[in-house]
Amino acid sequence: MRVKKKFHGSGSRSEKELFISKAIDGACKKMKDVWPWTSMEFSIGKEMADRIFVPLNDLSIDIKDNKAAIAYVMQRMYLYYIHKSGFSIDNRKIAPLIEKIVANRRMVKDGFADDLSYYYYSTLAVKNKYVKSMDGFLDVSSSWLSFYGEDGYNTGMFRDLVRQMFKIESNIGKDGSEFLAYLKIGLKDNVYNHADEISKKYYDITKT
Repeated sequence: MRVKKKFHGSGSRSEKELFISKAIDGACKKMKDVWPWTSMEFSIGKEMADRIFVPLNDLSIDIKDNKAAIAYVMQRMYLYYIHKSGFSIDNRKIAPLIEKIVANRRMVKDGFADDLSYYYYSTLAVKNKYVKSMDGFLDVSSSWLSFYGEDGYNTGMFRDLVRQMFKIESNIGKDGSEFLAYLKIGLKDNVYNHADEISKKYYDITKT
């Protein structure tokens, strides 16, 4: 399997670039038996067409956790995979959350639940103890939603962890819970056939 990496910084590679480069090698080794193409091309730190984009601002890189970083790269690979498979959501506000959950669930179904679980456990542990916005609440909730209906243990563990992190005294708690309950309906499908309804629901609870 051929692997190509595109770096965008001038001069010598930064510490973060070298770290993620090694994580890419580890991810490709894990993915070699399930990846549908004979080559993988990555762009590190900058989006490029037809390349797997790996940003350098993920917590797994900041805390220098190699195992979590490998899982992070795998997640980026699955995001690329679902985009190439034709999955997309018009509402760009909600798209990152939905796309991440769909990619994660594909990752779980392909046998990488332990990798994804380690990633979330490592990164959620160093995030702010209290979630302070709806976007933050939904972001951390992607952990347990990624396992919902596929892995009961991880679903319960991360849902309990999110509850501990979520300490906002506002309607976000009620509205957010209703949104997540609605979102779970979509997880019963292979794709989000009612993505428009989910997007509208998100708009309703976040508009000012």
